[in-house]
Amino acid sequence: MKKILALGLFLSAIICLANGHIAFYNELPDGTTYTFDVYCEEGDRWVSEKDENPPLSPKKAIDSAMMFMKTIPLDKDFTGWQAKSVTLSRLSQEPEEWIYDVHFLAEAKKIRKGSTPCFTVVVRMDGSIPKPTIGKKEEKK
Repeated sequence: MKKILALGLFLSAIICLANGHIAFYNELPDGTTYTFDVYCEEGDRWVSEKDENPPLSPKKAIDSAMMFMKTIPLDKDFTGWQAKSVTLSRLSQEPEEWIYDVHFLAEAKKIRKGSTPCFTVVVRMDGSIPKPTIGKKEEKK
């Protein structure tokens, strides 16, 4: 008998709101929501034509995001979070303002049916993580 792994992802969305402003929305299986509402600051600047590398390396961005992910609970079917991708995102042109978004998937203990939680963390160019607004998804009536 063949086992099939279903990969339905829980919601993780990026909403571009304005130059230098972005929101990342994450929803976990229990309905807990985490919204990063990010306005760029002076520390997020990087002149890409002048400086070869951004102020923060992708490795340090992943390390910062991983520390944050240790605070995000998972149910008993999962062993932890694994970084799957890191993206350097420009939020404004003049001045150039940048952030990293680091995408995580939960690692299952064994092959399972059902959805796999995912989560995106915003990391600023100084390595800090903006404080997300934590809430609960409202039930439809």
